[in-house]
Amino acid sequence: MPRDVSPEGRIVGHVVDSQAVPVLPESAFELASQVERLPRWHPFFVEVRDASGPLASRGARFDAVIKLAGQRLEVRYEVTEARAPDLLALVGTFPGGTLRWTRRFEPAGDHTIVHGELEYDLPASFAATEAKRVFAVWAVERDLRHSLDYFAEEVAAWARSRP
Repeated sequence: MPRDVSPEGRIVGHVVDSQAVPVLPESAFELASQVERLPRWHPFFVEVRDASGPLASRGARFDAVIKLAGQRLEVRYEVTEARAPDLLALVGTFPGGTLRWTRRFEPAGDHTIVHGELEYDLPASFAATEAKRVFAVWAVERDLRHSLDYFAEEVAAWARSRP
């Protein structure tokens, strides 16, 4: 997983992981595009509000309070690409930083492989010391992995509840 501290002290990185879920891509995409469910399966999200609608269309927006590496941030998210049932991509912006995350939904028989990807660019002030920078990188990577695990659990519970 490429990551770096730029000459300006910015923390930049790119994290990729995958997880199988027990539904077809259409259902996985449908659940992933329900903005109100984000705090249930994504460790970053504490609160979502002011959603313009489901995340299933390009340009949809919402505000969120997230907790990233122990810090609370107010982030404005926008869907940059939504191609049901294959792809959902968002960019989150906050003063001095960006978070770009993508979910790809790959058919695999009677289930789906969800590929999660996160590119982040955090300001130097986000982690003032080398130890804090190392922790921030580790926390972002851990939370992406957990988001896929939690999403798989959420999908499985949803699938069990369907008639």
